[in-house]
Amino acid sequence: MIDHKIRAQSEGGDGNSTRGEKLDSWKEIAAYLGREVRTAQRWEKQEGLPVHRHQHEKLGTVYAFKGELDLWLEQRQPPATGSVERVETAPVEPGAPASVECLETSPVEHGEPRESLAPADDGSALDRKRSALVIIFVILIPIAGMLLARRVTGRRVPVAAPAVTIAVLPFQNLSEQAGPDWFSQGLAEEMTVQLERLQPSRLRVIGETTAAMLESGRKPLEEAGRELGVDYVLKGTVRRDDQKVRVTAELVNLKDQTVGWADSYDRDATGAVATEADLGTRIARAVSARLVTETASTSSSAPTNNAAAVEAYFKGRYCWHKATEEDLQKSLEFFGKAREIDPGFALAHAGIAEAYITLANNGMKRPRDCFPKAQEAVERALALDQSVADTHVAMAQIKCYWDWNWAGAEREFFHALVLGQGLATAHHAYAHFLSEMGRADEALAEVKRAQELEPLSAAINSDAGWFYFRARRYDEAIAECRKVLDLEPGFQSSEACILMSLNKKGMAVEARSEAQRFLAGHNRAGSMPGIDAADPAQAMRNLDLDSIGMMKQMQQTRYVGSYGFASLYADLGDRDNAFKWLETAFQERERVMVVLNVHPLFDPIRNDPRFADLVRRVGLPSDSAAGG
Repeated sequence: MIDHKIRAQSEGGDGNSTRGEKLDSWKEIAAYLGREVRTAQRWEKQEGLPVHRHQHEKLGTVYAFKGELDLWLEQRQPPATGSVERVETAPVEPGAPASVECLETSPVEHGEPRESLAPADDGSALDRKRSALVIIFVILIPIAGMLLARRVTGRRVPVAAPAVTIAVLPFQNLSEQAGPDWFSQGLAEEMTVQLERLQPSRLRVIGETTAAMLESGRKPLEEAGRELGVDYVLKGTVRRDDQKVRVTAELVNLKDQTVGWADSYDRDATGAVATEADLGTRIARAVSARLVTETASTSSSAPTNNAAAVEAYFKGRYCWHKATEEDLQKSLEFFGKAREIDPGFALAHAGIAEAYITLANNGMKRPRDCFPKAQEAVERALALDQSVADTHVAMAQIKCYWDWNWAGAEREFFHALVLGQGLATAHHAYAHFLSEMGRADEALAEVKRAQELEPLSAAINSDAGWFYFRARRYDEAIAECRKVLDLEPGFQSSEACILMSLNKKGMAVEARSEAQRFLAGHNRAGSMPGIDAADPAQAMRNLDLDSIGMMKQMQQTRYVGSYGFASLYADLGDRDNAFKWLETAFQERERVMVVLNVHPLFDPIRNDPRFADLVRRVGLPSDSAAGG
């Protein structure tokens, strides 16, 4: 378990002397920042200024650390030229924009989270087929099942010059031996991590999902890169047998297709895994030196010197990315083996936590069977190494969806974003949190940062549509998701968002047409009784009823959360059944409970005293409630 010093750090205590001198009041904090107290308070609320509160004491009793304030000031974007930062003279309304971020999600291709609306089956994560429209319509609420795919330890710094944009393409595996390509995947991931770390102010690194799609062949590489603002790509090959590993890499300027740098690396197979971090660092440093004039210092020390532990860890990552329940269980076995080989290997503990969080977040396992184990693992990971951004994201999710500790969750998200400004999944996860807390404008600003890093991620772009949906900006939700479907036809999350947005706008005819298109597109035409009812509004009610029936059938063979039932009964106006299932969801501590205040499907029952009582027991912020 986490020791006292680390626990003090995670809860805002005095455990870390590197935080610098402590400031014990709003007055001292404001003076240190050179602003008025009201401005400092606004910055905390709107922009994540790292201010702590003593537990069990009044809210006004605050403190902060100079070191944390310095980090925050470094990462904070200054006002635009010519703008004047206004001084607050009244309390700021909830949802005001801020500078820095969950839907039922399931992991998808290339390690990105996506909006998924029903428990995942055991099929492929890339083209999982659902039994009926219930799959996209039943479990309607976005929650964060974030795949925490990359390890980033860079610091935010002000932009000193226009950034060069680079994408690390998947390295081609030329090995003759059969088997999973976990080594090539791990190497590309490591290079992405190192490039993100080296010069975050001057080197923008495109996320892995977008990088993989650049090589998909849908468009010529130079054309796709130009549309996305990518200047260079790093690509290469890996050839591995029982004796040797040979890695080649080259840096290509997309503007003129010239190769600006190339090199090759040979290693013994027995030592290649142990030196994978070293290879990633060497290649990243060489590339960075070609693209920018300076190279920021970064440690190339491996997280463990045990080759067997590292190999087990990367095999675990490979399985975890595949995202099916079976593969997630395999990832736990590999991560557990890595931990057993080297108990001090922090990433092995973090991998265990991430796998359990993914199982819970995607409806594969009950939260109570996953989150306590995830918490134990992530606390151990943080005790060993506080510098891994994704580990803080994992802790943030545990604090949010299991502990219902909103302040603690946001503190961990802030730590993650300070450590990993180029980590799209961290921005994505934080955007979900902000949306669930009713801070819609902040959520939309944050998801835009994730979109900049992963412009081709259907998951992130679709979730932006869901954030508009939660904010009841239905036209914008539809427009955002239409753009996703232009790139990814049949992407179920976006289809569901469009369908529900149309229904909430009172456009039952259009909503039914959307449902019929979905059924036809997924080979389910004519499979849902009542969808052709004369009254389109009744057709949509029939859709709810049919979905409830299918969920009850699914419960006979697998775990199905209570929230899908509750949301559908609420949408139907069946209050008693809605609250029966909400109470079950509360007792199960289903993580989707955090969207009670913001999800439009609960608007029909929002004025019921039982709803206010439930929100109070969950402990949601009172100022995040949506009207309706």
